Amino acid sequence: MTIEDNESGVPPRAFAFRMALLYSLFFAYIAMFLPYFPLWLKNAGLGPNEIALVLSLPMLVRIATSGAISAFADRTRERANVLIVLMGGSALCVAAFPFASGFWPLLAIALVMALFNHPLQPVMDSITLTGVRRFGFDYGRIRLWGSAVFIAVNLAGGWILSAHGTGAIMLAMIGTACLGFVLSPLTPRLGSPKKPANSHEVTSASTWKLMQNRKFMLVTAGCGIVQGSHAMFYGFGSIHFAGAGYSGQVIGLLWGVGVVAEIVLFQFSRRVFGRITPVGLAVLGAVAAVLRWAAMALQPGLAGLLLLQALHGLSFGATHLGLMHYYTSAVPDERMGAAQAAGFVTAAIAMGLLTLASGALYAHFGGFRFPSHGYFQRCRTCNAAHGAKASAATGGAFAVGINRSTKPEAFCLRRLELQCNT
Repeated sequence: MTIEDNESGVPPRAFAFRMALLYSLFFAYIAMFLPYFPLWLKNAGLGPNEIALVLSLPMLVRIATSGAISAFADRTRERANVLIVLMGGSALCVAAFPFASGFWPLLAIALVMALFNHPLQPVMDSITLTGVRRFGFDYGRIRLWGSAVFIAVNLAGGWILSAHGTGAIMLAMIGTACLGFVLSPLTPRLGSPKKPANSHEVTSASTWKLMQNRKFMLVTAGCGIVQGSHAMFYGFGSIHFAGAGYSGQVIGLLWGVGVVAEIVLFQFSRRVFGRITPVGLAVLGAVAAVLRWAAMALQPGLAGLLLLQALHGLSFGATHLGLMHYYTSAVPDERMGAAQAAGFVTAAIAMGLLTLASGALYAHFGGFRFPSHGYFQRCRTCNAAHGAKASAATGGAFAVGINRSTKPEAFCLRRLELQCNT
């Protein structure tokens, strides 16, 4: 399939399958990294504050570079080439971890890896959303395969952890990252992003210019804050579960059950959007995040944790899906990468700050009572109340921002073009 054919309206061969495969490869790596990399760092001799720094400081790289890299991808003739380079650099960095020891070398590798790893999803999403807009593909049904593979690899990671320890987990991380790079040339080639009529200046607008649009940023920042509320769980959830005596298989199950709910939402996303707007779905995700983190502060036990983890399908899935569909309806094709970067930058600011704070919280309070998922609290006996307050503040900030933006779906392509051109 040539670039010219794609620009004339003919979809690349097996577009949905190839993008689903790329999401599967990417999330296979994430399924190893997100739950188990903190455990590997702990086994490497790092303390809670050092682990928090290794996880949070790369967010600064994400903030500083993801926007520029995604905007660069928008300006290239083929975004697939950018994705291939990013996957190769990420794989090399992951492979370097076993050769480093001590806090500073590990932090240095993590910082370099962030340069390649963090822009991967926004570039991948921008390619997918371009296919959604041009050819009518279903984003949710493409993206759900990444979540399905996350579950399978996550559960396998739990078995690997129990049977072989964190050293084998690192080898699995390297293997999944390298496999992603090897198969990355399968990325569909869509050619240069199309320019809508009467918008010849919009491609010169930077990510930061795009972020000056008030309504765009209310939705983007609100979703970023909700995603940031997951910070302590991502950083220390597995460490806490292991310390509480749960096996590797149970830890994998706790991570996987939420992704099952996420898959169900993605599978039926078209029906969902027949009943609720993209912004309405994102607000629903914020409400679910408030309930999830407030209830986890009550130490609900394994059965309760499984039920609360199912809310991940909303606290993450609904927020993410709502934001992606909002971008599809509101953002010009040639600014899609920049829009993705804006979303990642705002989420990175929230996630980085709260991950950094979570290290101090975990070090000070020892056991995880899910005190407030990244927010400070005053005493052990008030963990649940403070968790509910912090989570409510997160969801409240999101809801207030959306309510101030009347009819956000009416924030149409032309209005965004005008804002970018001013």
